[in-house]
Amino acid sequence: MRKLLAVGIVLAAAGAARADAPALLPVQGVLTEADGTPVAGDADLRFALYASALGGTALWSETQTVLVEDGLFTVYLGTLEPLDLALFRDHDALFLGVAVDAEPELDRFEIGSTGFAAFAQYAGTAAHADDAATLGGHDASHFAAAGAPVDWTDLRGVPAGLADGTDDDTLAGVSGCAGGQVLAWSGTAWGCADDADSDTTYTAGLGLTLAGTQFSAHRTTIEGWARGVCYDTEAELTAVLDDNYRGAAWVPAWGEITGVPAGFADGVDNDTTYSWATLPGIPAGFADGVDNDTTYSWATLPGIPAGFADGVDDNTTYAAGAGLTLTGTTFAVSGVTSAMIADGTIAGADIANDTISAANIAGGAVGTSEIANGSVIASHLSDGTALAEITDDDGAGSGLDADLLDGVHLASTRSGIEYVAGGSWTSTPSQLLRISGAITAPADGYVLVLAQGEKFGEPGQTWTGYIHWNGSEHNADFDAVTGWSVWSLQNVFPAAAGATYTFGVTDMMNGGDGTMTVYCSSLAAVFFPVRL
Repeated sequence: MRKLLAVGIVLAAAGAARADAPALLPVQGVLTEADGTPVAGDADLRFALYASALGGTALWSETQTVLVEDGLFTVYLGTLEPLDLALFRDHDALFLGVAVDAEPELDRFEIGSTGFAAFAQYAGTAAHADDAATLGGHDASHFAAAGAPVDWTDLRGVPAGLADGTDDDTLAGVSGCAGGQVLAWSGTAWGCADDADSDTTYTAGLGLTLAGTQFSAHRTTIEGWARGVCYDTEAELTAVLDDNYRGAAWVPAWGEITGVPAGFADGVDNDTTYSWATLPGIPAGFADGVDNDTTYSWATLPGIPAGFADGVDDNTTYAAGAGLTLTGTTFAVSGVTSAMIADGTIAGADIANDTISAANIAGGAVGTSEIANGSVIASHLSDGTALAEITDDDGAGSGLDADLLDGVHLASTRSGIEYVAGGSWTSTPSQLLRISGAITAPADGYVLVLAQGEKFGEPGQTWTGYIHWNGSEHNADFDAVTGWSVWSLQNVFPAAAGATYTFGVTDMMNGGDGTMTVYCSSLAAVFFPVRL
């Protein structure tokens, strides 16, 4: 939708000395888009003259293709369709309507006295020369002199009831009016009536609006009148506009914007939270929150330190710690002792078959406390000698024989396993339980709780996760997050036979916009008769 800011009108009648000379009405104006951007290029403008500001049929119209430069244009009405100056003679007021391209007509502008002065050219034409000595073609004999008496018979248009010179319906017969009453015509006779206006209706004329019984000025119409100024030069009009309007490329500073809500007054959005599931425009490959197919090139990664820009670490030095040796640039495991291995860190699944023989185990180094219930079965025994050693009667309730054959240590270690399907959540600065399950211990022993997943954070955010066990948090995982990263949590807890325990993951975050998306791919609790 385009907007006409101002229109200026000057009339120039070409060849005023000739009766048949065409009349041209110059029009200057400013045309902008609805957002205030000046229009540039060709535009089809339809101009029409009306006898009223609203409604009515056009008395004259034409459409011209006009060149608009930085919003400014100039046209001459009457160029395509002859403009009859008699319109200014026959109407007390004329209004100019303008329509741009195929859009509706804009508010009309009233043409000032300049246009009506154009009709003065008729005084110099042959067809109207007699009017200089006559009035409407009549000489002085057709008119009474000032102050001359007028005879009743010379009056025209006398009402029928008075044509005979007699007043037949005088008010003399009206009497009995009470205080506050006035004479009123009922349609057939005069009489007394209350002094009240009960049937007069009012309408709002040009430049006014009527709401109920209240009249108000019509702002748009009055502004249109105020803008109806014609400027002599484009520079003069531009100077006026520059004092009242900003350029199209102007960008306001934050402090120049008025009406900013209190929460944004400092220029920082402190409380808006976003959910991945509700973010618009997420590409299909990211809709599940996982980037499955994006690959990255080292050369395009931003912020790589100068020493790593070529992809080679040229100056970092390394040393071999406990249990390792370093030869040139090669590290190797060497000199690992049992003291270096924490209890429970190596399970049977970590040791390949036949990699450990009796020669590798010092005498008395393995006791019943080192062997988990049910972890040794017949297929693990290589010969009858080993079986005889295990079943050797070295006393009731003692030794491997009693411990393996008492029906407890041979029980399945998978008698208690609980698995909770993964999920996702929005982490906040409040530490909350995000995902949980429950497990019942089949016997006295221990429960291993494991959880892992991914998280996506922004620069400056940190994340802390905990294993939740029966109302308390353990084994925190702290991470300064930027982009996607993997997290994992685990811990072992003692359990009593028949008792039910809740397990899960709690977390919290800080920094950034106050929220972080966290995904849990698995959460499980596994019961073991002995501590791993």
